[in-house]
Amino acid sequence: MKKLLSLSLILLTIVSCSENDTTSDPIIGKWNLITSFEGSVDVTNDCLKQSYITFSENFSLKGEVIIEMNNECTSDDGPYSGTWSKQNTNNYSLSIDNSNSPIEISITNNNLIQVIEDSGSIVTTYKKQ
Repeated sequence: MKKLLSLSLILLTIVSCSENDTTSDPIIGKWNLITSFEGSVDVTNDCLKQSYITFSENFSLKGEVIIEMNNECTSDDGPYSGTWSKQNTNNYSLSIDNSNSPIEISITNNNLIQVIEDSGSIVTTYKKQ
């Protein structure tokens, strides 16, 4: 009986601990580019699909955009870094180092969507690795 009681207490402790664990924000992790549209034109290519962005729990981010130049894949201005903040449940704001404008992104259907409307509409979609 004592063994059964001890086992029950151990199981209860394990279940209690696992229920209290906090889950990290869904944005945390590495996201790989899967599509990029300029207006209605799909500009995605094999090089661009090597682009990524990684979000850390300490609200920092790093990433790199890979473009095709002279039939080779190359970094567009090198890796970048910055910070991120959560605006509400599925919306985030990114501040990229050496950039004046924040970038707004959202998570929809397990995809990270970035829309930039400077000179036309560019919609980039990332999938979590």
